[in-house]
Amino acid sequence: MSDSTQNLRELLIAGSLRPGTSRREFYNCLLEAEIFVPLSDRVTEDRPLIRQIVASLQDSASLNFFTMPVDDRKVLPIFTSAESALEWGQERFVLSSIPFQLLLDLAPGDLWYHLNPGDEVGKEFSPWELERLKLGAEAIDEILSEIDDSAGNPFEIDRQPEHLQALRQHLMTTLEVYAEIQEAFLVSVRSDPQDPERAVIGFRGERLSEARLTAIRTELVDLVTQLLGHPSAFVIVANIDDRRDPNAALFDECTPFFFRASFPSTSFLARLWGRLFNRDGLR
Repeated sequence: MSDSTQNLRELLIAGSLRPGTSRREFYNCLLEAEIFVPLSDRVTEDRPLIRQIVASLQDSASLNFFTMPVDDRKVLPIFTSAESALEWGQERFVLSSIPFQLLLDLAPGDLWYHLNPGDEVGKEFSPWELERLKLGAEAIDEILSEIDDSAGNPFEIDRQPEHLQALRQHLMTTLEVYAEIQEAFLVSVRSDPQDPERAVIGFRGERLSEARLTAIRTELVDLVTQLLGHPSAFVIVANIDDRRDPNAALFDECTPFFFRASFPSTSFLARLWGRLFNRDGLR
């Protein structure tokens, strides 16, 4: 068992006791870990209990992962140790020992994962979260930006945050060069009266590459820090129509402050839009 795998359960427990304090370490550790996944094969004399998988994408069709129906989802159980899997399983499944990053490529994309089901502390991973993890460590910030509703408290959402007018105006200029973005939205969110306010920016259009999302974050972080006091209050939802993103619902019933006009820049509507925002029109 790798050091990363040994630490994984400890970080999972630490995160449950102190939410938010160990999540980054957990995800970094997970990406380096080797985990155990049950296959649908039963243990026989010809099939050992633990099967080491050193596979490529071409081998994925031959791997018959064991999945469980949970409500309307298909869930793949995964484990930090063979012992945890044996304690959970009611049948003698063959266990595959596989690097987590390789599993992300081999398993079907519509699955949920459940780490250590039956343990005192486990974790579910949604398809959206797993898709982000395929991008590696650089996507951890996007996962951590999920607005946490674990306490069940209603969100306080301001869909017209006047105190963020400077951010809105800056974005209207910045987003002109990102042709993928057709509409942009801005809300402020507070999930608890004791929590700091968070500015959440949502885009509609073609999905931006990670490099271009990083460029937007880099340009805006200083301004957001100045307005709200800390850079962690800045969240980007790359595509609000991707309902797998847990933050996408924050923009329901929200009006865009930016949209890429389809009418010619010389038209009456373009000139009127330009006057409203003291601009020459959105192109």
